[in-house]
Amino acid sequence: MRQDGSSENDIENVIKKLKDGKTLDSQKPENENKAFISNEQIEEQMKEFNATEEGIQDQIIRYDDGSYSKVELEVLDIEKDEIVTQDANGQFMTIRAKGDDILTQAEYTARLYIDTHTGGSNYIDSVSNYSIRVNIGNYEDPNLLISRKTEHRSEGISAKSYLTFKRVAPASAVTYYLRVHTGESIGDQYGIWVDFNGKGGSYE
Repeated sequence: MRQDGSSENDIENVIKKLKDGKTLDSQKPENENKAFISNEQIEEQMKEFNATEEGIQDQIIRYDDGSYSKVELEVLDIEKDEIVTQDANGQFMTIRAKGDDILTQAEYTARLYIDTHTGGSNYIDSVSNYSIRVNIGNYEDPNLLISRKTEHRSEGISAKSYLTFKRVAPASAVTYYLRVHTGESIGDQYGIWVDFNGKGGSYE
């Protein structure tokens, strides 16, 4: 928590709440967090990519009880010399998606094709290298998959992948999702977004 900027008071509040068996605000069903990188940002990085902190988009939401939710979208590689058979208006790139709500951390990598011009489609080529860590309890039933390989841009439907697993603690069992979407519009911008939550329920 300290490395993410939490104060000593925040840390004490979280510890007390956990000892009392209460749910942290960061894990309540109504709270969700996401990070976004637009096609325009990606196109700029394609011109002269290097793996620096400029390739990382993150978002931390802090709650009144001292807890927080953090998501991170890190660009690991842009394959500038890759021969693209679909069209010449984009590029393959590899990202790492991460989620953290203090009690649970998860990440995986995804290789994407990003079409930076209108008329084409983004798609998810592959997902791999997942990692899960829980600080209380353990996890079960991990599953990493691509649920929709190619976006349907004319219909506003994104390509999607997700890592799902269940965190099991003495008094609770929560299903987590770490999702990557590409091709879906955020406002008037297309791009990639990552979200992480422990709401449970179904994923469509």
